[in-house]
Amino acid sequence: MRAEIDALGLERYVDDSSRRKGREQIAGIKVLHYQFDNVYGEQWGVPDILKVRDKLVADTELKVIDLRRRNLLAVLVSSRMAGATSQHVVVDEERRREVQIELSAKECIKHFEFSRRMERQSGDLFQHHPTIEMFYEDLVADTDQETNRVLGFLWVERRKLSTKLLRQRTKPLSETITNFAELRDQFVGTEWEHFFTE
Repeated sequence: MRAEIDALGLERYVDDSSRRKGREQIAGIKVLHYQFDNVYGEQWGVPDILKVRDKLVADTELKVIDLRRRNLLAVLVSSRMAGATSQHVVVDEERRREVQIELSAKECIKHFEFSRRMERQSGDLFQHHPTIEMFYEDLVADTDQETNRVLGFLWVERRKLSTKLLRQRTKPLSETITNFAELRDQFVGTEWEHFFTE
């Protein structure tokens, strides 16, 4: 995908990806909350990220599926695991690699605050768009109900959807984070405390 973005330019790539090409009922793109931040564009060499963002924001007919995670600690762990294993997507059970990681309280706080700020920014940017809010945890717990909600929102015929993607982490956070108990104790009484309950 990155090669295609580099070849076409981000704006054309987004235009092409979000337009129906055949008999599809709907077309769309996936954008993570933090990808509309100018720092992200600079870091990854995508200079026209804000131009594309502004174009999408201006199109108020665009429907937004706001998929979030309730537990931002789980997001941080997934990100760190992907970096440690170089596996950002897992589709083969035999190739899944579980690792243990250590986190600092400072790293956690930085991630929690940044994530919430990006969620708020996205909410503000797309406040005039038809939007459905979803949580990853609900999607995993009741895939059929949640996908039916999305299909209804998109006015697409309801059908059973599936994915070949597998979860990166199969063990609880307390077994994946080597210093979990220490972190949990440090976050007692904070707004982030609930991320450390399983």
